[in-house]
Formats: sequence, structure tokens, C-alpha cells
Amino acid sequence: MGQSSLSTSRPISALLLGLVVTALVAAGHVARLDQRLEVLTLDYCFRAQPAGPEAVQIVHVDIDDGSIERIGRWPWPRTVLAGLLETLQQAGARLIAVDVELPEPQEVRYVAEAAELYGGPAERFIGPPLPKLVFDDAAIADVLARHDNIFLPMHIDFSAPEGKGIEAQISRRLQADPEASFQSVLEDLRPKTPDQADPARTEELLRGYLRERSVSALRRLTIPMGDLPGHPLATGRLTPPLVTFAQPLRHTGFVTAEPDSDGVLRRVRLLASDGANAYPQFALAVAAEELARRHGGRYDLSAAPGRVTIRCADGHRRVLPVDENGQMLINWSQRFAVGTAAPSPRHISAAAVLSFWQNAQSIRNNNDLARLLQLSLAQRLGQQDLLELFAQADRLEQQHLQGELARQRALLYEPAAARSQPSDDSAERKATLEQEIDQAVAEMLGELDFYLSGLETDDPLAAEIARINGLLNDIAQANEDIRRRQEAQVAELAFVVSGKICLIGSTATAAGDFHVTPLDTARGEGQQPRTPGVVVHANILGTILSGRFIRPAPTWVNLLVILAAGAVISYLTATRRVQIAVPLAVLLGAAYWAFGTFVVFGQWRFDLALVAPGGAILASLLMVTAYRQLTEERAKRHIRGLFAQALSPELVDRLIAEPSLAELGGERRVLSCFFSDLEGFTAISEHLGEQETVRLLNRYFDLMSRVIQERHGGYINKFLGDGILALFGAPVPLADHAGRAIRAAVDCQREIERFNEALASSFGAAGSLRCRIGVTTGEAMVGNCGSSQRLDYTAIGDTVNLASRLESANKFFKTRILTDDPTLRQAIQSPDDLLARPLGEVYVVGKDVQIAVWEVYAGPAPAEPETQWAYERFARAVGLYRRRQFAEATELFEAILKANPADHPAEIYLSLCRTHLTTPPPSDWDAALRLTEK
Repeated sequence: MGQSSLSTSRPISALLLGLVVTALVAAGHVARLDQRLEVLTLDYCFRAQPAGPEAVQIVHVDIDDGSIERIGRWPWPRTVLAGLLETLQQAGARLIAVDVELPEPQEVRYVAEAAELYGGPAERFIGPPLPKLVFDDAAIADVLARHDNIFLPMHIDFSAPEGKGIEAQISRRLQADPEASFQSVLEDLRPKTPDQADPARTEELLRGYLRERSVSALRRLTIPMGDLPGHPLATGRLTPPLVTFAQPLRHTGFVTAEPDSDGVLRRVRLLASDGANAYPQFALAVAAEELARRHGGRYDLSAAPGRVTIRCADGHRRVLPVDENGQMLINWSQRFAVGTAAPSPRHISAAAVLSFWQNAQSIRNNNDLARLLQLSLAQRLGQQDLLELFAQADRLEQQHLQGELARQRALLYEPAAARSQPSDDSAERKATLEQEIDQAVAEMLGELDFYLSGLETDDPLAAEIARINGLLNDIAQANEDIRRRQEAQVAELAFVVSGKICLIGSTATAAGDFHVTPLDTARGEGQQPRTPGVVVHANILGTILSGRFIRPAPTWVNLLVILAAGAVISYLTATRRVQIAVPLAVLLGAAYWAFGTFVVFGQWRFDLALVAPGGAILASLLMVTAYRQLTEERAKRHIRGLFAQALSPELVDRLIAEPSLAELGGERRVLSCFFSDLEGFTAISEHLGEQETVRLLNRYFDLMSRVIQERHGGYINKFLGDGILALFGAPVPLADHAGRAIRAAVDCQREIERFNEALASSFGAAGSLRCRIGVTTGEAMVGNCGSSQRLDYTAIGDTVNLASRLESANKFFKTRILTDDPTLRQAIQSPDDLLARPLGEVYVVGKDVQIAVWEVYAGPAPAEPETQWAYERFARAVGLYRRRQFAEATELFEAILKANPADHPAEIYLSLCRTHLTTPPPSDWDAALRLTEK
């Protein structure tokens, strides 16, 4: 008797069903239902590319954490920014783009920059230093007036419409009289304001006045609206650079970023308007100027639906594709990221550039000091003619400063007065007078030996004159040394920036100008990095200059690919066995994904749909397979009927589907581990006895549980004798697990101090507890672990072991809380958030890798100034120790111990410093401490 086939599915019906499902996927793509997933695959394509647009002509000058630490808290005085620009000019920078908005004036400052220099031996002759008047805005304006290759940004707020409210009134007033003073504008608008004496209203008028003057000054840099027919222009409120900068400025552009709905910045608007004028995007303006300098020196910007065009003087054109909203898709590249290993673009610290400017400042300060010493010498020698010259120079300087004060105020608030002010020739007159002073000083110094010969050798005046002369010689030698260093510095800087486009912007961790980009989206929650705004501009600039634009594939191409993918998989699944169809479908899907990612996107630079074709493959595979399985179930029922009489239904069912039991396993997760142990608790328990020991431990564990679990959201994994293992970030994920763990450790120590006060009445001094805590952050395996009869949720890995080792390392340092560098960096949210000091690198027991260890302060909050002082000095001393500067480190450690003799880490390092001073370590010396006790 012949055997009938068990398969009852019909290939044609299955194929038609697969085609119907494919058509539904295609319809969903046309309706953009897959848009969110498609942009995620676009992000993946950017990350998957081995390289992006070349950027050899770009150099980043980063205002990074190191620069802020060396120069001072941001924002810096604008004189410093002017010095940065001037130094880059001297080094031969081709274009300089400053991604720092400067919309408000900076007040004139009085500073004593040379206070340290003027102190010491010179102070007895010249007295304490007097403050110097500094015009920060004038310094930047002067640099902008002298150089035509500097770009300053503006901001356009697309959510705030232009031309309304008080600013519209000010605009109309200035259009009628462009040189109207602020006072006249204020008086004209006062009848329209409800409260004439409202300072906030006056401040609003002042800001609006300065803004409208800046907008007026920048109109010469706008794009004619007639050159943009049909191009979509978003309109918003403009925040331009300060009018003092807008007037001499040659180049500008807006820096407004518009992320997609998921918060990721993928594209940029190239042109925008304030309602009356059109402006280019910041990086577009830089790219256009660079292309113009390569092709004839001039350029024109024009636009139409779907494109923006840069036309150069020699006929060269660069067409930039944009979408229906006027936005260009940025060709994101890993090579632009901060800290990348790619050789281009180069990232240099702003502090390194400013070292050249600081040396120039030192020379100027030295020259000022020399002048004061020369004046002091002239007074002692009775050189009346020279003293009169000095007095004239001082009067000229005061005249110049007063004139500059008036000029700066007029530039901001009285344009007509600024235009009519007579030219200030005090600087030229002072330069002539300085030459006369130099000649008279040279004559005085030439006669110095003759004058000294007429004095007794023990005459105090002779000693003073000789001392001043020696100081003048020292200053001259110091200036010569600085100039030699400058020559080397400028040559080194020129090697990096000469002929390059320099992008100046903040990459400091505390800065607010950060964006999520496609290069960031692969990171997990709490680990997602952000791209500095200046790096965004570098990607835009690289896209335009390279001409490697990403163009979306036409809709008809995507539809063709979707239908073809679904039809092929439907045919395979309908005509082949599942064991063959599924692997083939997976292979074809993977091949299409690789082809779309690395060839279509990577080589041809087209954004071809990946999700919808993949969805068509998956949907047709599942639908056709399910259809076949449902129809073939009748054959399975037939088989069940054949064997139902021979086997029990329970055995048949178990042959088909075996019940699942609890399985062992886990997952890898980044978390923070908290490991604590009581110090010397064995002695306490022996003194108290078993019953009281248990009572004391119960109260202690209850207190610690409230702090860890209720206050900071940790999970107490287990109690280990008198120790505690707690997890932060598992089983419940926590974005700020490192900060929670560190703060839990600090709170535990402070609660123990209060707990000991309460214990004194119950247990006396014998019940006083001291706790050691180690906190680490890293990846660990978490999940159910144990036997099939008993499971326990726990964490396993080096992160847990290191927390235990750091807890034990407290015994060596006689500290209370130790953590490692990654944990502290993730935990600190602001400079005042936590107080910690580095204890250097150590080798913990069982590891041959150096661990950077930090002691976290757990005393009364806030920390006393003496404690903060000691922590800062300790950090400096450890740094000196690691650099083999043992003598300097010894002085700091001795000062720390003098203030706090119980500082055991300082004792350890002081002992090591003294040993190394006596017996210097070898050249391959390892500064890390090796711990030998668990």
C-alpha cells in the first residue's frame, strides 16, 4: 500500500500569501511607518564605515578640561580668546572658525596680572602692583579688524518668531536713525512701556538695542533673497555677535542644530532667515570661503528646491543636495570624534596654543616691571629729566585709557559720538616718548659705574642701586629666554596649523554644547556619549569640502527592492522545505544588509532602505511558513491517531513538547559593586559576647540596609559575616549607578558616626564600629547562579573581586572609602559634588594591572577649607611623586602631615619620597604601589 504525503500546503497559495504580505510592507514604507527604524539603520551605516571624508585641512583647537584647568573657569576673559586668535594667525592658520557665541558685552576689568612677578625682591623698590585696565571686547574687535579669515557664529531660534514686541519697535527706530544712541531710543520708547522705572525693562531695551545694531551691521553679509527662489527657509529670532564684533566681522553663520524627533542630530539646515535676510549655516560659510580661496577668491551662494550651490570665481561649482525641508544629511565620520586615533583632523588643546600668548604676556609684564625699576633707579639717582619723561608717559597712558573708556562706551551706546570722536594719537605720542625714555635710561645706566664710584662701599644707597641694576639684567635675560621658547613654540604650532582650517570650540565635559549623533546611538543607557558642537561643524565641513554627500534612494527604487526581496523569499519558502528555506532566507537577508551598508551606502553614498526589505523578507518567511505549518497540522493529527492507541496521551505530548525548568545562566551588565567590612569586629565580638554581638550586628545591618536600599536604590546581595555586598544597577538598571554607590558609601560612613554615638550608652566604647568600603564600576555577569535545587541572583566577575580588594586596601592606607578611577569619573556630576583625592596607582593582590585608586571624603559636610586644601595639595604631591620630583613632593607631604599628623597616606608617600631621594629608583621605575595583603 502506498504512503500518502504528510504535506497538504499548496505552493501557489503560499506564494500568493507571501506576495500579499510583501505588498503590505511596501505600503507601510510609502506611508513612512518604518521611518523610525530606517533612521536607526542609517546610524548603523555611519558607524560601520571604516573611514569618512578626508579632513587633512582641519585642525581642532579644543577648549577642553585641561585648558580650563590651566587657564581658568569658563568663560575666559575675551582678551584670552583674542590672544588665542592672534597666536593662530601668527602660526599661519588659513581660516579660523570660533564656535563660541559672543552676544553680550564683557565689562571692562581691572586686573593685577603681574602681581606674583612684581612681588619678591622688586616690591621693596616699586611697591605693590597697581591694577591694570583691560578692554576685553576691544581686544577681539581689534583682531577681527586686522584679519579677514575669522568666523564668529550667530544663533537662530526657530521657535521664536522675529519682528515682534519691543525689538520690533527698536528696529523701526534704528531704521529711521541708524546712529541713534541708546539714551534717545530709551526716551522715545518710554511712553510705550508700562513701568518707566522697571530696571528689567530697561535691561530688555538695552539688549534689544545692541541686538538690532548688530543685525543691522551684519546685513552686508546676508544672502540676497532673490538668489533663493523656491528654497524652503525656516525663520526665527536671530541672536548675533555683539555689535563691537559685528562691525569689523567679515564672516558669520548660524549654529542652530535641529535634531530629529528621537533627539539624534543627523542633518543640518544650510540656509535660514530672520524674516528679512537669509544667512548661511556656520560650517557652510567656512566651506564656501575655503572653496573660494581655492578657486579664484570669491564665491556666490544660491539655492533652489533640492539643492544649494556654491559658485566660485573661476567657474567651479559645488552642489549640495538637500531634502524638502532644506536640510542636508551629514556624512558622519568616526575620524572627527574627540580622542580618535585617526591622524586627521588633529586635535590640540587651547592651553597649548595659549602658552605662546602667555609668554608674550610675560614679556610685556617684564617690560612693565623693568620700567618701574628704571623709574625707581632714576628717583634714587635724582635724574629729574628722566623722571619728567616718566611723568609725561604716565599722563599719556591715563589720557589713552580715559579716551578708550569713552570710545568703547560710544561704540556700544552712542554710534554717532563714536564716529565723530577725534582720532586718538596718544599711543603714537607715547611710542615716541618711550624712545626718548629708552635713550635716557641707556645714558643713565651707562653712567651708573661712575655714580657708584663716588659712594662708599658700605653706603646703603649703593647696595640698592646695585640690586636694582641686577634685577634689570635678570629681566633682560628672562625676556631673552622667553623669546627663544617662543620661536620654538611658534615653529611647532605652525607645523600643525599652517594652511589649515582651525575650529575653536569647547569639548569640556561640563560644557552644554553637546549633541547626540549617529556615532553615539550604539551606546547603552547611561553610557551614551555626546558629540561636542564644534565636532558637528567639522563633520558638516568635511561633508561639503569632500563632496561626499549622502543622497536618499528614490522611492521607486526602494519599492522595487522591497517587492523583489519579498517575492524571492516567498517563492523559496513556498517551494522548499523549512530546513532549507530558513537558512537561505537568513543568508539572503544578511547579504542584502551587507550590500546596502558597505556598497550602496559606503561606496555609492546612497541611503537605500534596509528595514522595509528586511521586513518583507521576515514577514513573507513567517507568513508562508506559518501557513504551511497550519495546513500540515492535519497530517500530524493523523499520526497522533495512529499511535494514540499504543501510547498514552501524556507520553505523546511529552515527545512533542518537553516542559521547561528553571535554567541556570545570566547576562553581562555594567554595574557598580559596593563591598564593606567592619574593622576589628572580632575583638568587639569577643568583648561583647555572642548575644550582644548578634544584637549589635542586627542593628548595624538594619541601618546600612536603609541607607543602601531605601536612600540610594541599591540591592543588598548578601551579608558576609560582618560584611555587605551590594549591587547598584542590577537587577534593576540604574543610569547613575556609580554615583549612587559612592554616595551610599559616604552616607554609610556618616551614619556609622551617628550610630556610634547612640551605641555608647548601650555598649560603651567597646561597641564603637569602623567600616571599610570599596566601590567599583564595570562589567559583571549577573543572574541566577547555583544548583538546580537552589538559585541565587548574584554578580560574578573582576568588578566584584576588585571591590573586595579595594575594601581590604583600606587597611594599608588606613582609609575608610576607596574607589577606582572609572567609578569616580562616572559618579562626579559637578566639581563640588564629591571630595576625593588620588592615592596613586596600586597593584592589588591577585592582579598585575595598575589600578588608579581614590580616597573619597566621608567626614562632615561640607568639608572644611583645611580638608579641601590638604586634598588638593595631596593630589599635586602624588603627581610630583609619579614624575620623580621627590624633593618637591616631600615638601608638600611634610606640609600636609604638619597640618594633620594622622594622614597615613601622606606618611606612606613621604617615606617613599625620602627613600627615593636617598636611593634614586631606576629608569624603568614603576610608581605604582604593590599591596601584599588581601
